[in-house]
Order: sequence, then structure tokens, then C-alpha cells
Amino acid sequence: VEVDAGAAGGALVAGAYWLFKSWKDEREMQQRIEARRALHKKMTLEPRDDWTLHEIARYTGSDPELPILTAIDGEVYNVWRGSEWYGPEGPYHSIAGRDSTRFLAKQILEEEEDDGQPLDAMEIDTLNGWKEHFNFKYDKIGKLRDDGDAPALSETTTAAACRPAVRSDGLASSVQLAESREDAATIRKAMAAVRDDDGTSAGNQVRRWVIHKEAHCARLISRVQEMLLALDPESPGYTEGLLQLQAVQQAAMKCKQTCEETVVDGLCAALDRLG
Repeated sequence: VEVDAGAAGGALVAGAYWLFKSWKDEREMQQRIEARRALHKKMTLEPRDDWTLHEIARYTGSDPELPILTAIDGEVYNVWRGSEWYGPEGPYHSIAGRDSTRFLAKQILEEEEDDGQPLDAMEIDTLNGWKEHFNFKYDKIGKLRDDGDAPALSETTTAAACRPAVRSDGLASSVQLAESREDAATIRKAMAAVRDDDGTSAGNQVRRWVIHKEAHCARLISRVQEMLLALDPESPGYTEGLLQLQAVQQAAMKCKQTCEETVVDGLCAALDRLG
């Protein structure tokens, strides 16, 4: 049997290249895994029950060697995995390195927006929703030491509640958009967890993922309904705003019914059209 020397040589070169590429790809993958493990180790803090506001103030994300911390209703959370939200360039950077209880409850991002009133029942409910979100998504690393300056949460008032987070044209404010996009990100994460389950997870865990997904869908739908009520029928952009908000609402409803990634892609696209 005659063998074409050129073809044989080409086959050897192709085989050698395939082996080299496989080795290179595997090495790069291992390097990424090791880098991720190193980052995780560097950003992990041991839980403790005596954190002070002075201590967490240095964990704002401004130093890349340190994680990002925030305190909510006496609990301290490490949110370094959400650096795109809470880091220096993120929409929620103002709550990093501080007690963010009132910010989240009143849906504000600046101290100047705080009306100074005790939290009312609706604001406490909003805060509890945020606590549920942080408990699901981030690491709780202990408690904030009570130095007597924690905000009062149990008091309610019939006076002015939180400032309306709706623009004068009736569409979403930057705060509402940021909250809605974070809801969408959490919905995506929960959907992926349900899809990726291979049957080895406990049934309760899968149910929690589904419940968490539906809770964030419901929260998003409720927020959109508030925005719809705030629309001014006399404004020039009323029809366009109505259609945009309805598109978000419909996409969120679809997300409650399925775990298909294309559906949450549609939700994110509808949110992008809002601003």
C-alpha cells in the first residue's frame, strides 16, 4: 500500500495542532478556575456579630482588594458578587459600605431624598422584600453591633411615605429601572438554577428557586402597575409609555409561567426600551 508522504505529514501536523490546542484550552480553563477560586478566597470574610458602621465604611468596592459590604436591618451582607450593581460604577454604589436600611425601604439613593419619617407599613414590606433578595443572592456575614444609632423600623406613620420614584413624564425613574433590572437578573439566576437541576437537589431547594423567581416577577409586575397608574393621559408620550410598560408587564407575567431563557431575554429587552 502506497502512502502519500504529504498527506501523512499533514495528518501528523493536524494531530499535533489538535493536541496542543486541547492542552492549551484545558490549561486556560484551569487558570480561570484557579483565578476564580483565588478571588473568592480573597473576597470572603468570616462571619461575626460585632461589625460597626465605621468598619464596613471601608468596604465600598473602591479598593479592588476588598469586598463590598452593606448593612440591612442589623444584618451585614457581602455583595462582592454584585460589584456591577454596588461597585464604583454601579447604580447602587451609594449604599455600599454603609447601613442601607432606609435607602432600600424608601427606595432612594441619596440621603437628601430621605424624608426623615419613621418607616411606614408599606416601606417595611418593601424592606422585607429586599432582605429576602439579599438573603437569597449574597452572603450574610454577621450582624451590625447596636451602638444606639440604628434606624427605627417598627414605628409606623400615616404622614408622608416615601417620595414618589416616578418621573414627571410617568415613565420609570432611575431607581425603578435599577430595581427592575436587578429583579430581572435574579429571575434569570433562579431560572438557570431550576433548568440546571439534575435531580440531585432537594425538592425543597427547587421549590425555593421557583418561589423566589415568582416573587421577583410579582414584585416587578407590582412596580409596573404603580408606574401605569402614574401615567398622565394628557401627556404627549402617554401612548408610547403605556405600550412600553405593558410590554414589561407581559414579559414579567411570562417569566412567572416558565423558565425558558428567551423569555427573560424578552423581559430585559423590554426594560431596556424604558431607558
